[in-house]
Amino acid sequence: MRGAGGGWNRGQAIQIGALLLFAILLISLSLFQVFVVPSQNGEIEFKHSQEVRSDVLGVRNAVLDAATGDQSFVEVSLGPTYPSRSLFVNPGEPAGTIRTTERQPVTIINDTGGSNTNISDDACPGSTSATRALEYGIGYNVYDEAPTYRVEHTVLFRNFSSDTLPGSDQRLVGENSITLLPIRNEFSESGTGTATVEPVPGGTITTPVSDARIELPTAYDEATWKEILEEPRSRGDVTVSVDESTTPNTLVLAFSGEFTLYCSPVGVNGPPPSGARQGSLVGGSGGTGSINPASASQVQLVSVSKGQDNGVVNVTLRNTASRTKSLSRGRIPFYYTGGQSGDPTEAVLNDNASDTLRIREQFERIDENIVIARNGGEVTLSFDFDDKARDDLYVFEAVFDDGTSADYYIDTPKSQGGNNPTATATATGNNPGFSSVSVENIPRGSTGTAQTVTFSPDSTLPQGETVTVTLDDAQGVTGSEKPNPVDYQPASVDTGASTLQGGSASLSASTNTASITYTASGRDVASSETVTIELTGVETRDGNAGPFTVPFSRSDGGSTSGNFSLT
Repeated sequence: MRGAGGGWNRGQAIQIGALLLFAILLISLSLFQVFVVPSQNGEIEFKHSQEVRSDVLGVRNAVLDAATGDQSFVEVSLGPTYPSRSLFVNPGEPAGTIRTTERQPVTIINDTGGSNTNISDDACPGSTSATRALEYGIGYNVYDEAPTYRVEHTVLFRNFSSDTLPGSDQRLVGENSITLLPIRNEFSESGTGTATVEPVPGGTITTPVSDARIELPTAYDEATWKEILEEPRSRGDVTVSVDESTTPNTLVLAFSGEFTLYCSPVGVNGPPPSGARQGSLVGGSGGTGSINPASASQVQLVSVSKGQDNGVVNVTLRNTASRTKSLSRGRIPFYYTGGQSGDPTEAVLNDNASDTLRIREQFERIDENIVIARNGGEVTLSFDFDDKARDDLYVFEAVFDDGTSADYYIDTPKSQGGNNPTATATATGNNPGFSSVSVENIPRGSTGTAQTVTFSPDSTLPQGETVTVTLDDAQGVTGSEKPNPVDYQPASVDTGASTLQGGSASLSASTNTASITYTASGRDVASSETVTIELTGVETRDGNAGPFTVPFSRSDGGSTSGNFSLT
């Protein structure tokens, strides 16, 4: 009997052990679901918040370009995509929304011969003077420190739960000018994919004004606008106030002296109600121009040739602009199959599998750094299709880093053919920019580190203009579990080691932001000159090594970006 009882006890022990192992497995899976999955999703959401910041800044820049008659579009990533999980469960992917706000009136008062005259409806095209702001917002599942964004009166604002920070400079008030860019169309798109935002330029009216008073709707307080508009000016010719008794608030700008007022309405994905500017690309389709336009373009198609493999097509582009450009996005929206071809569904760009363009699909970000030097620089793009590509016709749509875009209509060579250039490209955007920028890599886990930042303008930077170098991506806005990888708060500009070309440079940093402001204070900076800014006292941590995106923007024109990593 003892033997029988001992066997039963041993069997019971094995069953209990198996149950314990199963319980441990369930607990481990539960812990992974509760802690690891949210942590991984939070990292994805954080990266998306960095990506969308660049997208919305691109929208703001496209609105400014529309004021000059240039037309481009921006693809905004509305929400992040979580990885698929076989054993674990993701929450629903958060949907972002980009939209215009309700239309609000704009009031323009001009002093004509000692009497104040309301010229609102005469100074801006259209029968009614009104504007909207453009907003983006998203509610992430994990990351709770992401701002909402608002483009209002030429400024991009980042709205955090406890603070509002400008994400760009302003173009509302110039040296002797006032620029109003009323956004007129209603627009809204929500989801987890991408939204195409295409500002369409309207007509422009130029009006000389004297001691003008302009009232604009705003979501922000007086201190915010004084810091942006009034404090940087030393002449005292504009007084800023905000009436917070109205809904929304009213920004009141009181000017002293003579100014030139420019008013140019902008439509979103369609012409404004007052009509599109002559020569603009109306329709709001997200396209970049007509087929083979006759006008000269900045980025031209030079030649098309076949590669050694029947699926490879080589396309050579030439940049005739005065600024260096790099390819940031691309897609193939159209493909016509000829008699000698197969049926391609995708093409790999420059043998980089991460840059795979699927035919008739949305824009893809170009990971490879494809740079086309200014003033005649050339680059050859290799399209490796997944089937034969001979005697076919396809369209390659390219978006460059400065927001300009182009359509290339490419007639692929026959199997025994030679070069066959058949297309031109339309590229837009002529703002002053940069011929080169650089930010030095720095070591991880160090204190008192030096870092060199350089830039060269592609055209003269006039005396009094500024260049802003934004270091937010490294300084960032991060949670307690994800400290800033770089801290610029203890750092400063080493003027003795810098080459400032007669100008001055300053570094400002807080927990959330960091930026360098260079001012051409002593003289103009020529396009052949390089400004070198040496930072000292930079601190870095272990962890995220980047790369970190660093936007460079000119107060008189365009912008570009560099990057650096922790080594």
